Amino acid sequence: MKLLQILFFTFLSFNGFAQNNDAKILTANENKEWVANFISLSNIEQQLDSIVHKIKRETIYVTPEKACFTVIPNPKFSETEHRKYECKIPFIVVMNKKYYYLLDPVENIYAEKIIDFIRAEHVESFEYMDGSFAVGYYGSGGVCGAMLIHSKSKELKKFLKSNVRKLR
Repeated sequence: MKLLQILFFTFLSFNGFAQNNDAKILTANENKEWVANFISLSNIEQQLDSIVHKIKRETIYVTPEKACFTVIPNPKFSETEHRKYECKIPFIVVMNKKYYYLLDPVENIYAEKIIDFIRAEHVESFEYMDGSFAVGYYGSGGVCGAMLIHSKSKELKKFLKSNVRKLR
């Protein structure tokens, strides 16, 4: 009988651990590691690929507050189960230091269009703002920093004007 009880509680313990894996939390340290790896990449194409991969991987994490952006939520992600995070880096396309486009497919219905369209030749530079500086610009959404993708590309500007509503 004791053996059955031990086996039963052991089963429950392992089942509980499996459930904890589903509730994974995106941590500030994970984001710091990603930023360090991003900075070490040697060219814009690799950096852009790294950004796109991170954005797509993190669509399960939802921003608790809307920061300083006007957003149009994507209904595609409204029914999915979302996970918590300590902080999430917002990725923002900055056109001519005037217009800002949030690249979060959960928070912005246009983000996927932009992510699919943007190429390395559209990117002038990347700028990582650490959390203390980014909070001043983006509110609590910038607590983990913000990655700005600067562009002056006429092709990207034309695409954004005709396909995307400004999020400022």
